[in-house]
Amino acid sequence: MEFLISLIGNVFQFFPSLVPRPGYCVRCEYHVGQLRAEARWLKSKRDDVRKEVSLAERKGMEVTNLVSQWQDDVASLLPRADEIVADLQREQGAVGGWWRAPRAYYRLGKRAADARAKVVSLLEQGSTFERLAAPVFIRTEVLPVTTTPLISPDPLLARLRDAFLEDAGSVIGIYGMPGVGKTTLLRHFNNTFLSAVAVSMGIDLVIYVEVTEDYSAAAVQRAIMGRLGLPWDDDRTTKEKALALFTYLHKWNFVLLLDDVWKPLNLDELGVPVPGCQGKSKVLLTTRLEQLCDQMETRPLAKDMVSMCGGLPLALTTVARAMVCKRLTQEWDHCKALLNLAPWQLECFKDSLLTSLKRSYDNLWNDDLRGCVLYCSLFTGELLKESLVERLIAEGFVSDFTTDDMDNLYNKGHYMLGVLVTSSLLEAAGDYHVKMHPMVRAMALWEATDRGKMENKWLVRTGPHTSAAPPAKRWSSAERISLTRTDIRELNETPTCSILKTLLLQSNRFLERICHGFFSFMPCLRLLDLSRTQLTTLPSEIKLLVTLQYLCLNDTSIHSLPDGIGALVNLRFLLLSNVHIESVAVGVLNLLTALQVLCMDHCHSSWIDVDNREVEPSSSRKKIKMQPEQGQGVNLRELESLKNLHILDIAVQTRSSLEKLSLSPYLAERLRNLHIKDCSELETLQFSPSSLWRYMNKLKRINITGCCNLGDVLVAGGEYSYEQLCSSDSVIGMRRIDVPNVPVDIDNWFGSLTLTKKMNAIRLKSLERAKPVALLPSLQTIILHDLPKVKLVWQCGTLEQLCSLKISSCNGLEHLVYFSEDIRMAGEGASSQQPIIKTIFPNLKELELENLARMRSISPENITMDFPHLEKLKVVRCDKLKKLKLVAGSLRELQCAQWWWNALEWDNENHKSAFSASVKSLQ
Repeated sequence: MEFLISLIGNVFQFFPSLVPRPGYCVRCEYHVGQLRAEARWLKSKRDDVRKEVSLAERKGMEVTNLVSQWQDDVASLLPRADEIVADLQREQGAVGGWWRAPRAYYRLGKRAADARAKVVSLLEQGSTFERLAAPVFIRTEVLPVTTTPLISPDPLLARLRDAFLEDAGSVIGIYGMPGVGKTTLLRHFNNTFLSAVAVSMGIDLVIYVEVTEDYSAAAVQRAIMGRLGLPWDDDRTTKEKALALFTYLHKWNFVLLLDDVWKPLNLDELGVPVPGCQGKSKVLLTTRLEQLCDQMETRPLAKDMVSMCGGLPLALTTVARAMVCKRLTQEWDHCKALLNLAPWQLECFKDSLLTSLKRSYDNLWNDDLRGCVLYCSLFTGELLKESLVERLIAEGFVSDFTTDDMDNLYNKGHYMLGVLVTSSLLEAAGDYHVKMHPMVRAMALWEATDRGKMENKWLVRTGPHTSAAPPAKRWSSAERISLTRTDIRELNETPTCSILKTLLLQSNRFLERICHGFFSFMPCLRLLDLSRTQLTTLPSEIKLLVTLQYLCLNDTSIHSLPDGIGALVNLRFLLLSNVHIESVAVGVLNLLTALQVLCMDHCHSSWIDVDNREVEPSSSRKKIKMQPEQGQGVNLRELESLKNLHILDIAVQTRSSLEKLSLSPYLAERLRNLHIKDCSELETLQFSPSSLWRYMNKLKRINITGCCNLGDVLVAGGEYSYEQLCSSDSVIGMRRIDVPNVPVDIDNWFGSLTLTKKMNAIRLKSLERAKPVALLPSLQTIILHDLPKVKLVWQCGTLEQLCSLKISSCNGLEHLVYFSEDIRMAGEGASSQQPIIKTIFPNLKELELENLARMRSISPENITMDFPHLEKLKVVRCDKLKKLKLVAGSLRELQCAQWWWNALEWDNENHKSAFSASVKSLQ
């Protein structure tokens, strides 16, 4: 045998032209096996197609020519495949292996390979069918034309043809007086044009229905279903028939011809899919009423108004009716202005749309909820729920006579917003925002102005089309005024507003001047919002606003607190975020005794160190003597004098201020946002069970910027217990420690806490009685910016509630997360085939990485990070990050530069495919 095989091999080598190719001989059994496997798949595909075709035929349809030809090819090929398989079995039984009959095996192997190629081709073809069957009815019917039109049809046919071929319109109306030839024109168009172009344009069917004056929806449905050959069931409701029609029609390109229409038809109610602007389906109608054409046809001029209606069908219908026969651009501009300012003045709006929407408003079970709806109409766009709740509290819409506790008020406010969302009077916009539909807002403004009778009662002007404030005389009867997102540059009149409670001037990007005396005659003002404007100073008469409870100056260019702000004795909310206050005078905050919310993050941070004071001993208490150079500053102790304070957003820039803030239970328990900026003393920071974070149960955001020596930010997790001493040295790294030469006076500042050994022992006993609490249970956001040495190091535990992590301009960062030595060593000992997967941010939804010049990976090589709830990932200017080694099964959006995405390296193409769908290019 070995000799025979060797001999055959030599023959193949020296006489290749005398013998068949060895591949088909030697691999004959392989080719036949592949054919048998592919043929099995083809039989399964054939059976599936048969089932679908049979189902379509039972619905009155017939198989397409392409599918019919495919079935014939399959029917002829499969027996040949079975024959080849049988021939191999016969050859094996007769002659044995291929070396005994190489030519027979060659022919059999070649037949198998050729047949397999055809089987594969048919399988691919069977997977690309757009449709298996088509209607059995003809595409178009010839309609009888029995009358002679008054007008020659040729020019009109040409115009109708041109309109039909344009993609911009999906509904075409033909109107004119009786007897002019509308029906004749429509039937000529069907017979001469549609019959000729239906096939080439991909139109599946043309349906003609004569509507008549006394039509009913059921009659139109019956006519359409009869044309389609669908069964009619009198026991089914109109909605059920509409669903059956829609299910059938939406798969086809159709032309619906409606002759002699007398009133607007609701295509949705009939079950006719409304043709899209870019689709091939069209609706043509004839009528003797021009206004009916307007009500069923889109015009280019109406696009802005459709947008203003927010897609609400009832609003769109109402606007269409209001715009009947409006031809001039000036008419449309006027109606657009009314839709923005006073939509109830448009025809039909009050009696149809607004009255309908008001039913939901009236069904709310108390006046507080109805007041919240009206109040939300002062704003446009998305509203941060936390900020909206604070405004509602300040305005008195959220109140509780049984308690003054602010936590309860906040909870009640969020609960009320939830009720309005479920009532469809507000819309949820993510987890933290809500918005109001434009038409619901119109209804609320209508109601707030006594159903349009007192338009100046709530004076609302929004948008860039407003370049000047309303005249001062219109302010006199206003209860609430909202001039937001306008192009107003100055307020140069002094209005008299005896009943004004709310004045919203935020987001006016050009507003840089308010005239002297502007606030002189506003005795009842409760809320003033000047945020996101170009204002640098405020008129001194702001001190006259003694009823003011809410003052927002966020994102303005004001450099110092307004003169006389201490006179605002009823002020409960003072918002100064992103306002670069250069100095705060001593005693100015003490006067704001009613203050409950103080926001000074990204604001003043130069708090005077309370340790640098002379202390004079006394038998009863220590007396404090301020140093002369400190007379122009304010210290944290002043904040503790605000006995009604509930929420504090603050910035600090010294290690000493951070320590004192953390060791003051009164302030730390009220801390919501903490900004640590430009602190060169800070070298390490630990998120661990320690006194630094012990009292910060409300802390939601930590922002660390410009700390040039900050290295490790350690995540150690865990819970607090009595074993954690009241010392921040273990969790705050420092370049130096200054020990005071004399005892520190801490009356009303550290409470019972003192730095003496005796008081430490007392404090430790109180801690022993305390129950463990979770580390930073409310922390949602961490921001790290401009930290050249920082490393985010994980040791153990998690930050359970953290949902947003933003890191930018941290040029020393090579990995998103580093791991402590013991974890890293354990990872190095693990098999490379079994990588370690870590979940340290279990609820993170948003991760932003920007301008990280040295970042190479998300985690070290042997560890893969799992982000089970990550929805948004943003990567900008991280050029050395070549791989996305992470697990993110919930990712919806990956924002990045397209070139960066194209250059990424992947170990597994499946990972690339998983991320591809979420990519959103920033270029």
